Amino acid sequence: MQTVDISLVAVPADASQSILKNNQSSLKGDFTDSAELHLVLHDISGNPIKVSEGMEFVQSGTNVPYMKISAIDYSQNINGDYKATVTGDGEGIATLIPVLNGVHQAGLSTTIEFISAETRPMTGTVSVNGANLPTASFPSQGFTGAYYQLNNDNFAPGKTAADYSFSSSASWVGVDATGKVTFKNDGDSNTVIITAPPRSGGAIYQTVPPESRLV
Repeated sequence: MQTVDISLVAVPADASQSILKNNQSSLKGDFTDSAELHLVLHDISGNPIKVSEGMEFVQSGTNVPYMKISAIDYSQNINGDYKATVTGDGEGIATLIPVLNGVHQAGLSTTIEFISAETRPMTGTVSVNGANLPTASFPSQGFTGAYYQLNNDNFAPGKTAADYSFSSSASWVGVDATGKVTFKNDGDSNTVIITAPPRSGGAIYQTVPPESRLV
């Protein structure tokens, strides 16, 4: 008797018959919020694609750190329906795609923005006289008319100074829309805080110079 190996090949999902959506387009990046991913996979004839393993949701493109995706819920797979829950403790926009046995399904994707409202220190650099110096240690002192530039590495990945608005806690230290900090006149012994809240969601960034005075 002759035997043959038979391989079962799943019918591909069709983009016009399938859908991926979420019930929350933005989440707090502190694991307190969650979103449900709902995937419906049908073939070109509208028949549900039924699987009981091998399905996953993965990030595409730039990864948002500290994001968690639950195990797939296969309970409605008879209808080609699959669900998972997403939470996170990072910041940024995550693009999620459905993958079955390593194959992206029907070109589907959905995005979720993780937003952190906490205040974070600026840990990048400032530009002064053509040199880049650590933000955390500069300036130790200054003089009227002196200035420095907050560089983009002080902010969230992928963000620039244009994504933030700036303010100074002292009238004698100014900061413009580009993140340029200027010593305008005589100062005092009070601490100066430069604050940069985001224009469209995310963490607030602050820098506190080690010594905020003029000489």
